[in-house]
This record gives sequence, structure tokens and C-alpha cells, in this order.
Amino acid sequence: CGSVGGWWKVQPFLIALFTSTAVPLVPNGQEFGEDHFIPEDDSCTGRRVSSRPLRWKRRHDSIGEAMVALHRRLAAVRAEHPALRSPLMYPDKWEEWQNEFNLAGVGVDVHRQLAIYHRWASVDHGVDNIVVVLNFSDEDQTVDVPFPCNGTWNDLLAGFHGGPGWSVDVMGPHAGVQVGSHFGRILHHFNPTV
Repeated sequence: CGSVGGWWKVQPFLIALFTSTAVPLVPNGQEFGEDHFIPEDDSCTGRRVSSRPLRWKRRHDSIGEAMVALHRRLAAVRAEHPALRSPLMYPDKWEEWQNEFNLAGVGVDVHRQLAIYHRWASVDHGVDNIVVVLNFSDEDQTVDVPFPCNGTWNDLLAGFHGGPGWSVDVMGPHAGVQVGSHFGRILHHFNPTV
């Protein structure tokens, strides 16, 4: 990614990786945009099993610094929030034929290139809630997002690389959320038990 244009298009995929129920695995060097072409079929030439040393200087260019900052923030967010380490996710499965949000307003909208899902975990004195909104398109979008509870939801990605913080006050089952192109929002709210 670092050596080619369009590196920012990997951002929603990274956000999805770190906010999914899977264990995030990042091959060495990808955190700063290292990219090597590996042929699918090398016709027995041995090119697939050749040395590919990391080009460490890419870590310090503008792309490398932005990608490392995003990886660092995503790893910290995952470590700080039990919801992102729990097995709980809604929707918990999605069929290939589904190409629009479900009736609850979550899932994947293929046409708009959006994904929305909810993660949560019960913790002492409440529930740690995360709603993830991903925009894979070339356009900034405002999305009508369903939330499991009212309150202020803070974007855990806003402000991590010098930008301003961002939050949305939810006063009903849905709220409009602005999300930049090829990026996403990790919206957090702690709902205390009464």
C-alpha cells in the first residue's frame, strides 16, 4: 500500500479487522504500508519463496506514519474496551445474498458501500457498547445508524492523529452519523446498570 496510490482505502478494512470478533493478525510491515507482489502461480520459478526484506524507511514517510498511528490507535481501542474482545456481535452472521441493511438497520449496504454492526460486553456495573460504522466508498456519507441505547456516543477514532474529537447525542432509536470516505467510526457508550 505504501508504494502505490490509494493507500487510504485500506482504512475501513483495518477498522473492521480490529473491531471484529476475530483476532487481528497484521503481517510484519503492513502496519506501515509495506507491500510486496506475490504471484499466485509462479510456474515453478521459486519467486513465491524469495526474500522480501522490510523497507523500514517507509515507516517514517507520511503514509507509514499515518498507518502506524491508525494501527496503534486501533490496538489501544481494542485493549481498552471489553466489547471489542467479547464474542457478542450483531448481526452475528450475514449471507452473501444480503446486499442491504436488515430491518434493524445494520449489516451491509452494498450499493452505498457501508457496513454497520454492534459489539457489546457485560462488565461490572453496566454494558460496554460499541457501534461500528464503516464507509468503503469514495464519498463522505451521513448514515442513519441504529443505537441500542440513548446517550452520548463518543467516536474512539476521532482525535487520535491530531484531529478534533467527535460524538453524537442519541435521543431515540436512530441518529445521523457522518462518516468520511474510506474510513469509519467506532462509537462508544457505557450503559450503567440501574
